Amino acid sequence: MAFYRYKTAKGRKYGQIVENYRENGHHRQRVLYHVGPYRSLEDAIAVLEHASSWVGAYGRDYQRGAAQHLAQIRSIIAEHNVTYSEDEVRRLRGLSAGELERRNSNWSRGAPE
Repeated sequence: MAFYRYKTAKGRKYGQIVENYRENGHHRQRVLYHVGPYRSLEDAIAVLEHASSWVGAYGRDYQRGAAQHLAQIRSIIAEHNVTYSEDEVRRLRGLSAGELERRNSNWSRGAPE
């Protein structure tokens, strides 16, 4: 089973989907997918769902990229039984796109919650 975690690099936090395994009697972790600067898997799904429906200022390339990123995340979730809260995703869908962006932007820069 895989799970979501974040790592800090150059003062920024980035989410990853990882799985544990054993190698030569030692515990290891394998990164399955780099999700991006999202505080949780639920946040990533909600933001990417919003983004895949935006065309506005970002354009169609951004929209297609977000849709592909979301599809890849959903594929990894299904393949590796990653747990997440669909209720939390529904709650986050109720936030505006700007609120979601601010929420994750502040978090990834290490701003206090």
